[in-house]
Amino acid sequence: MRRIFLSVCVCSILLLCLTGCGKQDEKSIEDKLNSELEYVEDLIFKIANKYAKQEYMEEDEIKWEDIKEDVQKINSSWSSLILDLTDVNVANQDILDYSTQLNNLLISVHNEDEQVMINQLNELYKKVIIFREAYLKDRNKIEKNKVRSGVLSAFNQVNQNQWEKAKMEINKTVEDYKNLMNDIGYAEENKYNLNKIYVLLEEYRNAIGGLNYDLVRMKYIVTVENL
Repeated sequence: MRRIFLSVCVCSILLLCLTGCGKQDEKSIEDKLNSELEYVEDLIFKIANKYAKQEYMEEDEIKWEDIKEDVQKINSSWSSLILDLTDVNVANQDILDYSTQLNNLLISVHNEDEQVMINQLNELYKKVIIFREAYLKDRNKIEKNKVRSGVLSAFNQVNQNQWEKAKMEINKTVEDYKNLMNDIGYAEENKYNLNKIYVLLEEYRNAIGGLNYDLVRMKYIVTVENL
């Protein structure tokens, strides 16, 4: 009888430990993915923002070797990221789409095509948001990412001299943000800069409406860096 009791206790302890490990593993993979995707996001905007600030320029020429070095960091993170994405059941097609955009980004930098490069950075960030939507429970963070994506998309259109598309993009982004301002949960979580972001978005929209590339660059930088 005593042996049976001991066996039951041991089995119960093992079961609790295994269950705890499962929850810990689940939490760990999401934490790891958050870190990996934040790293990629930071690199995407580091490149886009340095380009907008003309920090890659030297004597009126783009320092492509510096850009290649930054882009290579995104490429180097892909091998570990892909394994973790499959663990949280991200759709295979979304993973393949990211891989395609990453390849296109590498090609654009190799070809020293700045317009295609910004476009591919823009597309790559959209995929990062799709990845987050697959597992992240913080919906407010995702909505904030989408606003940031809209700001980058508008700059991308201006960079391609597609002003009408840029106007439509920023108009949509401003309207989406106004809807977020009416969301009680989002407004409470972001109350310290809620109105500031709205003002910055409106100034950015006005700059795009004025068709002045240099002004758009400056307004893009200050807006995206505050999001």
